[in-house]
Amino acid sequence: MSKKGMLAVFLALLLGAGGILFAAGQITNYMISNAGSIVSSSNLEYDTTHIDWGANLDPGDNIERVVKFWNLGTTSMPVTIAVDNFNTAAAQTYLSLTWNYTGQLIGKTPVPIAFTLHVSPSIQDVSTFSFNIIINM
Repeated sequence: MSKKGMLAVFLALLLGAGGILFAAGQITNYMISNAGSIVSSSNLEYDTTHIDWGANLDPGDNIERVVKFWNLGTTSMPVTIAVDNFNTAAAQTYLSLTWNYTGQLIGKTPVPIAFTLHVSPSIQDVSTFSFNIIINM
């Protein structure tokens, strides 16, 4: 089989398995399975426990998901947000998470917080990722 034929078979196998398509050394379409879990303080409630970032992430993408938070306690309080347990090391290199929370108090009325996943334009060697978003009050 010629080198072109072998390359075509290799690319077909990658695509069929939900893998990564490379063209001229760059990723043009990226299939990533992911898990983004939210872990929080006991008095803090939210409208989801998992953020689905989507199956097709492209280099340079910025994917935004909004989660609403509210406080079951009697006193409105600010929260702290952090990312923990990023899996894999390569994912942590090429993916980052930001949010638009600016310190407002969380009370009984739901407060929407937008989380944005940033995909590096130079992403490589990542086919799955997971991390926890830690919210403390």
